[in-house]
Amino acid sequence: ANAVKKVSPMLIIGDKVEAAPSLGISPEDMNFVRQAMRAVCEEPHGTAYRPGGLGIPGVEMAGKTGTGQVRGISSAERLSGIIKNHKLPWKLRDHSVFIGFAPYDEPRFAASVLVEHGGSGAHKAANICRKILGEALRRDGYTGAQTTVGEN
Repeated sequence: ANAVKKVSPMLIIGDKVEAAPSLGISPEDMNFVRQAMRAVCEEPHGTAYRPGGLGIPGVEMAGKTGTGQVRGISSAERLSGIIKNHKLPWKLRDHSVFIGFAPYDEPRFAASVLVEHGGSGAHKAANICRKILGEALRRDGYTGAQTTVGEN
């Protein structure tokens, strides 16, 4: 999300924070990836796009949808037509996966969501992640373009 440094989750006690190492990825390549992740959530053609986004005016998020296939699909099924996820028994449905961060311009929070047997990433996991990120920002006092983090 920060496009510059590798940051590992940590518990900080006191004031000492270790410097994060560089990702070693060119700024151009990282900018391309970040813009693509923004488009997934903020552009109408994006797989996780929802009008109103986070529900905080002027605040955008970025992310990536994913699907974890649970079962093998036979050649015969491919020829006859793959069975839709919602028509399969629950235990055979794909897992829904999504990672995201917000705000896009100045990332403050990131989340990863996996919904077992939830279907494609955009259907379940992205919506849950959107709610988590929006609530985290609101609880942190972020109300949109007119407010900065920690002001409230």
